[in-house]
Amino acid sequence: MTDGLTLTPATIAVTYEGTPVDAKNYSLTTSDHGFVITFNEDYVRTLTADKIILVTYKAVLNENAVVGGEGNDNTATLEYGNNHEVESTTTTFTYGFDIVKTDNTATLLVGAKFRLYDALTGGNQICLVKVSDGRYRVNHNACTTDPDTFVEMDGTNTGVIRIEGLDAKTYY
Repeated sequence: MTDGLTLTPATIAVTYEGTPVDAKNYSLTTSDHGFVITFNEDYVRTLTADKIILVTYKAVLNENAVVGGEGNDNTATLEYGNNHEVESTTTTFTYGFDIVKTDNTATLLVGAKFRLYDALTGGNQICLVKVSDGRYRVNHNACTTDPDTFVEMDGTNTGVIRIEGLDAKTYY
C-alpha cells in the first residue's frame, strides 16, 4: 500500500470456499502498509483445484494520503506454483475542502466551531481527527455512538479549516 493507506490488521480474514481457514494453516506477517500470507505446504496439498481462497482486509486513509490527484494505490500480488504471479492494483481516491466561516459582512469568525454531516437533516456525523492546526481528516476509527462525543473543528488561528479524507459527495 502507498504511504497514504494504513492496514487494519484485525480485519484480515482468510476463507476457503466460504469457510474460515484455521490460522494454523498459514503464517501472517503485517506492517503498517501491507501484509504477507504464506500457506503451509501441507495445507495447500489438501486444496481442490479451481476452488477459491478469499483474503479480505481493510485499510484506512491516513495523514499521508494523496488528496485529489493520482490517489492512493494498493497492489496485491499472488505468487503460486512454479513461479506464477498475478498482480492487481486498486486506487483509492479521497478529497478535501476548506471551510471558511464569516459573518454577514464577510469578516472571519475566528474560533467558530463546526460539525460535519453527510445530510442536511437526519444525517450521520463525519468523525474527524485533528492532524495539525486548522487541518482535520476523516477518522472512521474515532466514531462513537454517543451523540455528545465528537470532534469540534475549531478555526482558532485563522477562521479557515481544511478537511481531508472525504468521499466525493455533498457534506453539511
